[in-house]
Amino acid sequence: VTLVNPLVANAANGTFGGGDGTVDNPYLIEDAADLNAVRSDLTASYKMVNDIDLSTWANMPVAGWEPIGAAANTSFVGNFDGNGKTISGFWSDRSGLVGVALFGFATGADKETTTTTIKNLSIIVPDDKSIKAKNRAAGIVGAITNSSGTAPYGKVLIEGCYVKGTITAAGSGSDGQYAGGIVSYCTGVTSLIIKDCYVAGSASSKTNHGCGGILGAANGVCPELKIVNCYATNTVSNSAGPAGGIVGMITYGSALPSPVVEIANTIAANPSVSASGQGGRILGELKSGATPITYTTNAALTTMLVKGNVIEDGLADNKNGLDKTAKELAVASTYTGWDFENTWNMPNGTYPFPVLKNLSITAQPSAFPSDAVYAYTVDVTTSVSGTGGAISASETALPAGNNAVTITFTPEQGMKLTSLMVNGENKIADVVTNQYTLTNIIKDYTVVATFGTGTGTTETTLTGITAYVNQEEQLIIDGKSASSSAYILDCAGRLVAVTKSAQFDISSFAAGIYLVKVEGKVVKFIK
Repeated sequence: VTLVNPLVANAANGTFGGGDGTVDNPYLIEDAADLNAVRSDLTASYKMVNDIDLSTWANMPVAGWEPIGAAANTSFVGNFDGNGKTISGFWSDRSGLVGVALFGFATGADKETTTTTIKNLSIIVPDDKSIKAKNRAAGIVGAITNSSGTAPYGKVLIEGCYVKGTITAAGSGSDGQYAGGIVSYCTGVTSLIIKDCYVAGSASSKTNHGCGGILGAANGVCPELKIVNCYATNTVSNSAGPAGGIVGMITYGSALPSPVVEIANTIAANPSVSASGQGGRILGELKSGATPITYTTNAALTTMLVKGNVIEDGLADNKNGLDKTAKELAVASTYTGWDFENTWNMPNGTYPFPVLKNLSITAQPSAFPSDAVYAYTVDVTTSVSGTGGAISASETALPAGNNAVTITFTPEQGMKLTSLMVNGENKIADVVTNQYTLTNIIKDYTVVATFGTGTGTTETTLTGITAYVNQEEQLIIDGKSASSSAYILDCAGRLVAVTKSAQFDISSFAAGIYLVKVEGKVVKFIK
């Protein structure tokens, strides 16, 4: 006799876009109804195939999203691959509920062999909405715990996720505990690893338990806890307890013989961390007597305020992280141990921090952050290699962000621009009329021009007429009227061509010196 869960059977036969729920053939989530149906089988594997906008879902509950896996004894123990897709319009106003996020509770399916994985997902909360719980509020998982009766039990991996929005543990008294951008609370599992994730927005709680940019708190028994290659730009606040830019609080007793607790290669870029208890840029509080934490090459925004003050004792291997300016955070080399070949990319538009390659670029930040703590000045340095002309910039120092600088080149008589190196890259092909424009400026630029008589761009000016040859071997004639003819002569004065166009193909011309006669004026150019 085969027992069939009618909800799952129905889902596999029509609700989802395909799949049978196994790891190798996951259910395919096509729309909001499919996403909602994940709660019908908490042990299955799922994969999103479309972006989902919950603001257009007709069946969205009045209180917003109902978390999948609503209690510890009904935790999600399957696998969820966002497949680079986005859940936008996501919100949940459930201030009477414990565990509010996309998944309320999650844990591993068994103690050692299986890992519950949630990956490759963006969650965007509208600016006028929030994720709100009585306690244990987060973007991805409200609480990671187990109900097996024997702790520790289960492994969980969360990777390649981005969350933007306001997250609040809003309960009163002891109820307003635990808020985090990715996970609010972890206890009693064999392993929790959060890697290659980032968060923007805000997180807040109001009890003596933790609030953190990535993880609210880890409590009690968890032999392995690792947060690796993550960063946070959300504001973090706890009105009645500890708070940290990455993790709010960690509490470990002596029950575990040799637990691994590591925070590595993280960047706390939060504008501020507010706490009535202990506060820190990386970790808010490590409870007295708890297992020591391994801090490895962590860094934090120098101008971040922690409890209203600028931190002065930040190190790569302590709870506050090594000082880094906003300008330094806009450079990939600051992110020690991060994979910019396969996982991360920067910048995205004028957004100066890394974004995930596996997620939709349009769902991730692209504008320079407006908070004043991120403001810095960009320098543009220009020079000429050798002789033959001059270079100038419309600005040499300007605020980072949506700005532009025009670089102008002035070749000497008979010379042309032959090379333009911008931060080590040759940009000669982007020069137009002896000008090059830098846009979306968020880093320093070093611009080096080289002039010569070889292939390149040159111009000679006489009484308002300019002629030069671009990289495509087009003669460009500026300053003439559309109706006038231009006569092109070789150096012996022989007529070579006549054109009324301001752009003329001279790719068939032999190298040498030529004259352009137009409107009674004569201009020399070199090919």
